[in-house]
Amino acid sequence: MKLTSFKPSNVLRIEELDNVEAFRETTTSATQQRVLPQSSGFETRQAALRLNLLSLTVTEGPPMITDGIWMRSEMGIAIQMNDQPTSILNGQRLSGPGLAPLLKGTEYRWVEPEPWTLATIICSEELADRCWPKAGQLLEYYEVPNLLIAELRSALEDAVGVASTYDALFAIPDVVAELEDNILSALDAAFASSAKTTNASQHTYRHIILARQVDDILRSNSSTCLTCSDIACAVGQTVRTMHNAIVATNGVSLKKFIQRYKLWSVHHFLMEADEDVLIKTVALDHGFWHLGRFAQAYHAQFGESPSETLARAREQKRSSRHMAKRS
Repeated sequence: MKLTSFKPSNVLRIEELDNVEAFRETTTSATQQRVLPQSSGFETRQAALRLNLLSLTVTEGPPMITDGIWMRSEMGIAIQMNDQPTSILNGQRLSGPGLAPLLKGTEYRWVEPEPWTLATIICSEELADRCWPKAGQLLEYYEVPNLLIAELRSALEDAVGVASTYDALFAIPDVVAELEDNILSALDAAFASSAKTTNASQHTYRHIILARQVDDILRSNSSTCLTCSDIACAVGQTVRTMHNAIVATNGVSLKKFIQRYKLWSVHHFLMEADEDVLIKTVALDHGFWHLGRFAQAYHAQFGESPSETLARAREQKRSSRHMAKRS
């Protein structure tokens, strides 16, 4: 399913979000989460649709790390829409498409190294007796056979397609009921043939807690040159323990994760910088002493040079000012 194939209508809301804050705002009713983008742009597209007992959201996003808690009282179901997911959920790499049930308080750390598509269904409390797996403290993943996940995706795409192209049909109760029944039947079949492929142990949860502490330290010291030892000392753990926790939850070493965080901080600063800012000063302020290596790492992370980011940001600001004057 590609959201660019659909147009918004009276019953289908489609939004294009270009920054982390806007993305967070669209999800605050369902989740409490922190997001760390892993690429230059943050172009995210989201489609939302309400049926009778189900609410459906389909989101396309860039590489990112999401740390969150499901906040709604209703059950949610996350559906992996990528054929070959590269996701890491709670420190465990997913090997195929599947489902993940959510209940209020369910926690997760979801790493997406590649662009991704995820469908989220919010289920009315009337569906509580559906005999689907129950969520625990940590989000669990259930891998589903390819044929059944294809049928579920098809049912979701049909609902979005009708809402986009033939929205007047949503005034006919039988049409909405049939679209919803197709999704529910596909969910029943998928869960019935699914196999849980994650193991939410206390050891895993401890790693997530440590990873969150690292997030907090880096966020509070974005312009400070922190080493692995500094992080470990601040948390009160050994470097090895912290390294293992970050590798488990984020799929990269502690040193690499610190560098990515600092690079994103530089990128964010350049996008918001004043006209007279110097890239060299920004790099040094964020602990990058070797400017050649900084430029290489920045390009590898974002696909553009720091000067290209700065030029793009300045052009966007000039365009915004021009539009403001015209209006």
